Amino acid sequence: MKEILHIQNLTSVIKGQYLFFDTSSLIAIINHPDLFEKLIADLLHSGCTFSTIPSVVFEFTRSDSLDTYDKRIRFIKTMGISVYPIERHLNQFDAAKLVFQKINPRMSYTDFLLYLSLYKFSTAYLITENHKDFLTSILDRKFIISIDTDIDMIRNLGFYQLSDEKYQKAAQSILRK
Repeated sequence: MKEILHIQNLTSVIKGQYLFFDTSSLIAIINHPDLFEKLIADLLHSGCTFSTIPSVVFEFTRSDSLDTYDKRIRFIKTMGISVYPIERHLNQFDAAKLVFQKINPRMSYTDFLLYLSLYKFSTAYLITENHKDFLTSILDRKFIISIDTDIDMIRNLGFYQLSDEKYQKAAQSILRK
């Protein structure tokens, strides 16, 4: 049976927050729109603002066909996802850039920019299926939603938020050196 499992009060807890989408979460939603339809509607109704960054849009729309590219661009627009230009603000985050680079030195540039987005919008959430790149040593995994795709596959999307306490502890250690 195809279904999405999540805690019932998810939308009330994250009411009015920024939600940044990673490439993996956008792929999950576009591949299983019937499963996500109610959750997306509930999140929008609760006042959440959907956002992502330019490099996620690039990764998500990368395709061999113009039709697929156009479909994915329309999807982003239909979902009401704004694209936050985090690269324009990189000069505001010198200490944070160093902290995130030291915490996860092999992270992709896109993941690095998503970390900075969570830093800039301190109460925002990141939605991703990529758990190995978003470390709980600096982030709190607040919620997990599971998608039973009915094809012998269960997908888990996490809602991550930057932990100020964990960040401050890491920053003190890293910046002291």
